[in-house]
Amino acid sequence: MTDRDPKTPTNGAEPDEPGPSIGGEALKSAPKVKIKVIDRRFWAQRHASPEAIPAEEVTIDESRFRPAYVQELEQRLQETVQQLQTISEAYRHLRSEQEGWRRRMERQRDQAVFEFKKRILSKLLELMDNFRLALQSTAGASPNPAAESILAGLRMIYDQMERFLASEGVEKIEPVGEAFDPGLAEVVEVVEVDRDELDHRVLEVVQPGYRLGDQLLRPARVRVGQKGGR
Repeated sequence: MTDRDPKTPTNGAEPDEPGPSIGGEALKSAPKVKIKVIDRRFWAQRHASPEAIPAEEVTIDESRFRPAYVQELEQRLQETVQQLQTISEAYRHLRSEQEGWRRRMERQRDQAVFEFKKRILSKLLELMDNFRLALQSTAGASPNPAAESILAGLRMIYDQMERFLASEGVEKIEPVGEAFDPGLAEVVEVVEVDRDELDHRVLEVVQPGYRLGDQLLRPARVRVGQKGGR
């Protein structure tokens, strides 16, 4: 038996060229087809990009997927927050009214204290007027050793009362030589003068005035100059 090459055909023809393999090079050269898969589960759509999913599919009502007890707790929380805001507003309103009431009470207290001090100081001013008139009446009298000691005692008491008034914030008003101010003094006599610089000027203080802070306790009683012909 003659040995033959298995690749050589028995009919003497030339061997055929090998054809393309179906599972080999043909699949490699075939065009590739892209397959698009859309995950329509709501939790996947929730994190998808807006370009991949239509806008109407991105918006999801999450309240439908929350348990009923969670929704009830959220409702109670909202009601509690509203009640807290109402209580807070009422508290601020109450604090405002309380602060206004406190300021009114302070003003009334200060006014009551001033009125009390005014009554006491007015009585003291009357006593000082009597002391001053007594001292003025002895001016120019003949010297008397016994009377001098009494007058010295009166002057000492008068000076102590003036120092007491000053310590309480009381200021004496003696506007001699100043322009007449009707808010601080009242005229008891108008004196005719012949100089322009004395016109409407206080020439003499008959009784000094006093004020406590910006409150007038008593106006000064004065004589005012007026140039003749006016």
